[in-house]
Amino acid sequence: DCTELYSAALMLKGFPARLTARDDITAQGLEAYWHMSIDNLQDLMKAYGSNISGEYELEYLDYDCTWVEIGNETLNDDGTGLYAEQDEAGNCNLYESRYQWSNSLGFMMQTESENQYRDSCDEPWSDDEPYDFNCQVLANDASGFYCLETSDGEQTLHRYKKK
Repeated sequence: DCTELYSAALMLKGFPARLTARDDITAQGLEAYWHMSIDNLQDLMKAYGSNISGEYELEYLDYDCTWVEIGNETLNDDGTGLYAEQDEAGNCNLYESRYQWSNSLGFMMQTESENQYRDSCDEPWSDDEPYDFNCQVLANDASGFYCLETSDGEQTLHRYKKK
């Protein structure tokens, strides 16, 4: 599955470990030596605990391994957020979700959402069901981050690109 491979590569990319292996044939037979070291563990902890607030373009990885644009997201420093989807012409929002968010040990949680939608720019808003969103933050850097959502046994990889 494309999402699993991409997510695994992102996890390995961000993990500061070094693995060394050596095999020898001796009089006693085959001997294997393995050594693993973790460099810059403090940097890793900072990256997972770092501030991810900002304005983002949001995409997800589809079944064809293609990134699909889905909307814009703002994660405010005060713990509030807004996700919005626009009409095809970019004239107005057709869907909005306002929520509370937090990031703890590499997991982003969005709760207490108030959602609304409409079919066109000239129609009134209708309320939509609340939806809690949780994902694992991967490969966080200055350009943005990836977030792996698991819901009902399905995984979805989201890409947050800084504006």
